[in-house]
Amino acid sequence: MAPAVRLLLPLTWPWLLLALEGLVHWNDGPGLLGALELMGLLLGLPDLNGLACWSCMRPWSSIPIRDCAEPLCDLPPQLWRLQPHPYVLLGAPYGPQGSPFRLRYGVIERLLLAQAHLQRQAAHWRLAIFDGWRPLAVQSFMVEHTIAELCAARQLDRHLPAVASACAAASTDTVSSTDTVASTDRGASTDAGALEHSVDLEHSAALEQVIADVGRFWATPSDDPATPPPHSTGAAVDLSLADAAGKPLAMGSPIDAIGAVSEPNHFAAVAAACSDSAERLQALQWHRRRQLLAAAMKEAGFEQHPNEWWHFSWGDQMWAWRSGSAQAHYGRTF
Repeated sequence: MAPAVRLLLPLTWPWLLLALEGLVHWNDGPGLLGALELMGLLLGLPDLNGLACWSCMRPWSSIPIRDCAEPLCDLPPQLWRLQPHPYVLLGAPYGPQGSPFRLRYGVIERLLLAQAHLQRQAAHWRLAIFDGWRPLAVQSFMVEHTIAELCAARQLDRHLPAVASACAAASTDTVSSTDTVASTDRGASTDAGALEHSVDLEHSAALEQVIADVGRFWATPSDDPATPPPHSTGAAVDLSLADAAGKPLAMGSPIDAIGAVSEPNHFAAVAAACSDSAERLQALQWHRRRQLLAAAMKEAGFEQHPNEWWHFSWGDQMWAWRSGSAQAHYGRTF
């Protein structure tokens, strides 16, 4: 971690927490605590063991897990796979026997029920599976990748280097007198230090926003058996809709998109606010497709992630929390 950040963290930690608390919705997904763990990944803090234990907490983290020991199984051919898989293409470490197209046996059975329900409503559509089981190493890899990708999109240097070029620019006034150089040296140094501090604070705030944004969509890669990331249990699935030929339908945003556009009811609000009739019809179409997917999954017993139109689970802690079950049936599996 850059020296400037090490210097700033003790001073900025209290307001940093307050800022993140305002940025992250406590009742919608990971919340502040998940954002803190992701912040540690971003800043490269050397030892986050204590913080990691704290930050893995979610509204569902206290729910006990009594794993039923059901096996992970490959998806059957009736369930369409969206391939090539993007995480595999990125080099995510699934291992020689790993596959994103595996889920617990009971989850697969319910997916088939969900597809049957969907096709009673839309005979020529089918479920399209994007991602299933995700080992902890892949979760960690994708969290890092998403942070880096979002930093690049927002033109942020995730390693927070000292802003040498800005400081140099502030102290490179050309003077002809040796006496003038001596008399202005202290002032230039002070100005450069103030500029570095100001730029570092602005950069830190932007990076905190990245962490808060990523934390709403990506679970902390916790290795604590009591707080497994949902996908590591084989109970969570990311999916969309496709036509009879397997072509994915437009749903308003891609899977894994960071932002409000991925919330399940986002386009209902967009349609209500639209004055342009064509834009309103498009928003309503996307909303109805999301609703159709959600209804089919709900019919089969799944629960939906509050921030993600594509994420559903059956049997994990999030499912137990949203369904009111006293315990989860699946813990982390290998």
